[in-house]
Amino acid sequence: MNETNNPFQPPQADLNPPPIPVQAQNLLTEPRAVPIGAAMTWLKEGWVLLKKDLGIWILLALALFIIQVVIGMILFIGDVVGTVLYSVFAAGLFMGIQQSANGGKLDFNYLIAAFKDKNKLLSLLGLGAISVVIMFVLMMIMGMVFYAANPILANSATMSPEQMVDVLVNGKNFTLFLLGTLLFLFISLLFWFATPLIALHNMPLLQAVQLSIKGALRNILPLIVYSILLTVLFLIGMLPFLLGLLLVIPWFFCSWYAAYRQIYLA
Repeated sequence: MNETNNPFQPPQADLNPPPIPVQAQNLLTEPRAVPIGAAMTWLKEGWVLLKKDLGIWILLALALFIIQVVIGMILFIGDVVGTVLYSVFAAGLFMGIQQSANGGKLDFNYLIAAFKDKNKLLSLLGLGAISVVIMFVLMMIMGMVFYAANPILANSATMSPEQMVDVLVNGKNFTLFLLGTLLFLFISLLFWFATPLIALHNMPLLQAVQLSIKGALRNILPLIVYSILLTVLFLIGMLPFLLGLLLVIPWFFCSWYAAYRQIYLA
């Protein structure tokens, strides 16, 4: 009997991620769920988008890096301002990537494109402000937990260097640090798609956050794998005097767009 026509053969599921639409711009009513292997698909599709405009992407990555460094040098408020404005710069890049993906031309002006739309700008600044508040609250909670778990820190002024090192490197505190990092990553992923939803669909802030959370929860496993792969890429990119980041940073944005497109577009 021909095996291809065997009626007793068990059905085989298609485990490949659905193809990412290129021209489609219609937002799905509900974000789709994709398999865990989609993380690699996002990186592959992101690389294709990056190669299309490699020269301008290197300039954009360099400009974004310089801007963030300069903002970070502002005393006391540099980190806060940088975090708030990050979503605005990212939104402009998303607008440029969409233009490029649909046959248009990516140019340098997209870095500040989101600043020119008042409605988008307000929502993006709000998103950045939410990120700052969440980071502050998490740091406060982790700080309180850390001090509660290490009462010896109440007398930190009289602690010896050996005692301080023991507090920092013991297994209990490493576990607390790891749990705090994972919690921060999980919350960050919940807001992951709010920026492109605001930038590319003029979506109000709260609606974008709500839809982002829904899409992230439906795809938490591929997003975690994607985050791990990105971490490895960023570590590799930092090795040759940070020069590799000129490729990794734009690859990050292009793959981020590919993930949004596969999950949210028809």
